[in-house]
Amino acid sequence: PQPLAAPHPRVADFIRYFTGPGARHWQASQSRLEIYRPLIEQVFHEEGLPRELLWVGLVESGFNPLARSPKEAVGIWQFIPETAQAFGLR
Repeated sequence: PQPLAAPHPRVADFIRYFTGPGARHWQASQSRLEIYRPLIEQVFHEEGLPRELLWVGLVESGFNPLARSPKEAVGIWQFIPETAQAFGLR
């Protein structure tokens, strides 16, 4: 087998961060994922959504349901209130 190519520099930066100073954030995100994953996957299945959407929660909030962005997006999926309302969410 051929050796793996070096990751894109931007990807390499994230790898360095999450294996260094961001390791605790990554571990906390993984712990929260273990709690929420079965429910999220069940709902996605019931709604006919791709399982891969699960990873949006990792990127947006680290699966922190109390996350709040500087633009006031909230929750795991980081919806702003107007967008959540448009989708019938609360």
